[in-house]
Amino acid sequence: MASSSRALSEDALRNILESEDLWESIEDSNQMGSSKKSVSVGVPNREAVLEELERLSEESDENEEDSEILSDHNSETEQEDSDSDEKELPIRKSWYGKDNTKWSKTAGIRGRTPAHNLVTILPGLIGPARNNPPREPVYAWSLLIPNEMIQKLVDFTNLKITSTRENCKKSKRFAQSQTKFWPSFTENTNICEIKTFFGLLNLQSIFKSNHEDVRSIWATDGTGRPIFRATMSLARFSFLLSCLRFDNVETRKERVKTDKLTAVSELFDEFVARSKSCYSPGIYLTVDEMFVPFRGKCGFRMNIPNKPAKYGIKVHVLADAKTHYLVDAKIYAGSEIKVDGAKKPTLSNPTRVVLRLVECVKGTNRNITGDNWYSSVELVDELKKNSLTYVGILRKNKKSVPPEFLPNRFHSSTFEFTSSTTIVSYMPKKSKTVILLSSMHHDNSVNETTKKRS
Repeated sequence: MASSSRALSEDALRNILESEDLWESIEDSNQMGSSKKSVSVGVPNREAVLEELERLSEESDENEEDSEILSDHNSETEQEDSDSDEKELPIRKSWYGKDNTKWSKTAGIRGRTPAHNLVTILPGLIGPARNNPPREPVYAWSLLIPNEMIQKLVDFTNLKITSTRENCKKSKRFAQSQTKFWPSFTENTNICEIKTFFGLLNLQSIFKSNHEDVRSIWATDGTGRPIFRATMSLARFSFLLSCLRFDNVETRKERVKTDKLTAVSELFDEFVARSKSCYSPGIYLTVDEMFVPFRGKCGFRMNIPNKPAKYGIKVHVLADAKTHYLVDAKIYAGSEIKVDGAKKPTLSNPTRVVLRLVECVKGTNRNITGDNWYSSVELVDELKKNSLTYVGILRKNKKSVPPEFLPNRFHSSTFEFTSSTTIVSYMPKKSKTVILLSSMHHDNSVNETTKKRS
């Protein structure tokens, strides 16, 4: 019979020794031994036997080798496959990023809504738009692009037309005439014609003909658009398109030394200013980039291979997240022109871009949302100084992100906090982690249905 290494407890041993059956069997065995004339063993009283057996049991426990049987049940594998149980992480009160940014595992206690989440300014029409609300789209368009702006464009375009006309060949109206005339399509333009020109450009977009050859649009074989031929000739349209200017070409060489955007900055800035003066945005704003396809000669033309149009002009835009209304916009002109004696900027380029865009809404407690190109702890701290909050996706390679926030397991949300910032790591699919940065939220609440940050 194989012996067991399992020791009995003191209570179980005492119950066995106090059993009458045990003592009767011992007395029977003693009587049988005496009848066989074998050496008899005297049996002491019960108390002595109990004390001796308990002493032997204690000695046996002390001499027993400490060992354990390992189970082949892999609990870690179950935790990785499970969607509900979280993987065990090192128990720490705080985590640190590579730049020594300290993140606490517990959120601070807040009794009421933080002051930076209280917005008292309501969205809606303001300024000239509120005094005389637009009832037709044309009037709404005129609030953003009034005749004063168009007149400037007409003056700049006529300067270019005058210089270009000299290169056009004069022709006679009649063979016997001695006087030569420039072609009629080289005449100066006016406000009415420029508005008509803009209308044709808008129709091109409606007909989805932006990339179509203009000669096919003015075709007379039935494949063209009759409205274009009825409005102006192809020669006039092409001539205006080539001569359209947004600044004075005669003084551009001096201005471009200090301003890369001098060719469009005057009218562009005026348009953005009028956009700000007509509408007050809502609580939630978003900042993103807009890529305008363009292949002409330009000192700030961008080349982005992963875009549908590889060449164009990049514009950073701040817009209302609900109505999509343009609040502010800045054309990206590459690296800034260095000025003698100027200090080297201490903030990163994305942070400086956002700070320039939110200049018109600082101090209003609004929230800004951005993608991972803009997001950083540095940006959150700077926006806090301007009474603004921020929510955005944070890149995993940022130095402020703790190593524990790398891909962990499915549908798990790990929260970390500072006094004013919250980051959460969420894993929607295998080997993919999304890290969210927020200075607007200060708790670890999660939507139970989607398992996402609520």
